[in-house]
Amino acid sequence: MDVPFTKIWLTEEDKQEVLRVLDSGYLTYGPKTKELEKVLRKYFGKPVVMTSSCTAALTMAFAKAISKAPRPMRPWTPEIITTPLTYVATAHSIIEARAKPVFADVDPTTWCIDVDSIVSKITDDTVAIAPVHWGGNPCEMDRIMAIAEEHNLMVIEDCAQSIGAKWENRLTGTFGMAGCFSFYPTKQIGATDAGCIVCDPEDEEWYRMAIHAGSNKKIPHEGKTDVFFRGWKANCNDIDSALILSQFKRLDKNLAARMAIARMYDKELPSYYQSQSAPNSTRYLYPVIVPDRDEVIRKFKEAGISVIAQGDPVLTEMTYYRKEYGTDETTCPVASRIGASTLSLPVFPEMSMEQVGYVIKIACEIAR
Repeated sequence: MDVPFTKIWLTEEDKQEVLRVLDSGYLTYGPKTKELEKVLRKYFGKPVVMTSSCTAALTMAFAKAISKAPRPMRPWTPEIITTPLTYVATAHSIIEARAKPVFADVDPTTWCIDVDSIVSKITDDTVAIAPVHWGGNPCEMDRIMAIAEEHNLMVIEDCAQSIGAKWENRLTGTFGMAGCFSFYPTKQIGATDAGCIVCDPEDEEWYRMAIHAGSNKKIPHEGKTDVFFRGWKANCNDIDSALILSQFKRLDKNLAARMAIARMYDKELPSYYQSQSAPNSTRYLYPVIVPDRDEVIRKFKEAGISVIAQGDPVLTEMTYYRKEYGTDETTCPVASRIGASTLSLPVFPEMSMEQVGYVIKIACEIAR
């Protein structure tokens, strides 16, 4: 039996929605994107601006945070604290916004950013904290927000993998000054690529101009277009918005299926597979630590099961960050240990119970 690592869940209605956009003749940022923004605004309870990717969303959010920070009367490179157990876009976006990424270690049980480690990294140059809800597992947002308030810092949430996840009954992406989401094809809701920023009301208009190169471009076009700052070309388009809007209607069903699969793994997998503590995760990923990871991956693949080596290397061990920032495996040792031995098992909403059972069967055989 072949079991893919993931599979985008597209229905006939999703495809029809795309065809309707194609027939409309309006393919770029237009009425369908505006409709999606209204739906997401109602869902999150805060303004939402669609973007071309989560990377673009993060870059703009970090730039906005830096613009709000008080500037000291000395040479200054703003610092933003994040985790090395994330996709490289998190840290790259900090650099693109002309700041320095500072890496805090992760909690050994949740694998999310360690709150005590955050405190140890705060300096006079720190302007923001960027927690990553890795794999759909929410960070301890109450403690992070308390630290941010104590030190007068802003919070930008990297929610690329956590749509629908909640911390203390509050959606990720709604705690900080911005929450940035991904609609990459492999995500819980996937398009060709897109993202969004969930933001505070006072920042909404700035983001709307930022995605259009800093201009006051309106849809449909009315009057003159002026430019007020150097922005980006980062708008979403109506084709992607149609796909996202159609899939959003079944988000709860999607997440429920993922969490049901995760519960089966939790119950049936032997202790050979060390999983994270993730009671609130919406299970974009089901990562586990295993001994001799490469051999375990080989055995899964021989059985027709696609698994992914996750977080290897972590950002602090990547060549670029070693050279530019002097990081290595000692910078965040917990993250490095997790990254060196973690793989993720298949989990996607259309995964059959037969496929789940087969993964568990092979996993138990490997563990013997």
